[in-house]
Amino acid sequence: MPGCIIHIFTLNGSQSLEPRVSLQWSISRSSRWHWPTGCTASYNCLVCISMQPLYPMVVSSILTKDLGLTKAHHYVLSYNHLLGSSAKVKLETYYQSLFNVPISTNPASTFSALNLFEGLCARTARQQRHRQKLWRRAYPGEKPD
Repeated sequence: MPGCIIHIFTLNGSQSLEPRVSLQWSISRSSRWHWPTGCTASYNCLVCISMQPLYPMVVSSILTKDLGLTKAHHYVLSYNHLLGSSAKVKLETYYQSLFNVPISTNPASTFSALNLFEGLCARTARQQRHRQKLWRRAYPGEKPD
């Protein structure tokens, strides 16, 4: 099954055409192979812009108006086998190839916008655990939101 998505990022005029295709082969009524593949784009420059107050020196070294979209090719191969009416086994392997990833212009730096976003996620998870711990101390026996 083929498909295509187009992204237009009006902040800097970046465009991305993302083709996708999915092939499926049914071996029997209970077994099938599935192979989806495609190209995707993401807006890492938005992550950089949102992180500017926290990391002004690092982010300003990679943040330019010409910063485009980070792209990736995805390849998945999966096998599904029905074990009955209420159970199945699914085996899946996944490969991703990233390109156009924003990095620092400083040759001595190993900074990447991908690492910045990962740090944001880890910090947010730590903050959430800390809030839950404080809630449990203040309101024993009640569940936090």
